Amino acid sequence: MQTALAGSAVFALVLGTSVYLLDRDWTSTLMLAPLAVWQPQPLLLFGRLGGSLPSFCHAYAFALLSILLLRPVAAGRAAGALCWLVIASLLEVLQAVPVSDWLSALAATPAGGPVLGALAAYAAH
Repeated sequence: MQTALAGSAVFALVLGTSVYLLDRDWTSTLMLAPLAVWQPQPLLLFGRLGGSLPSFCHAYAFALLSILLLRPVAAGRAAGALCWLVIASLLEVLQAVPVSDWLSALAATPAGGPVLGALAAYAAH
């Protein structure tokens, strides 16, 4: 059972990553932007599904990995689910227009470093 869960999580991560590698413009992806000059022509294999598939795969894979890593008791699994709920909620709040605007303004200051710049780019897109 654990092998099936781990395999499913790895497959989901590979599938979500393939959307970025095969369909999306690398300049819009933080980790791939430095390699954008070597990007081949996007294949557009995933169509409309590619817009939300990476988010689904990420949530699915990390939920499975949390189940595998946490103690097999209800309290441990509930804590893992609660942690992912908090993380996902914070990422959604970052995308709210007032927060995104504030974060972009803060990232443009001398105090804003690469982490704030990355968060501002995420919030803007």
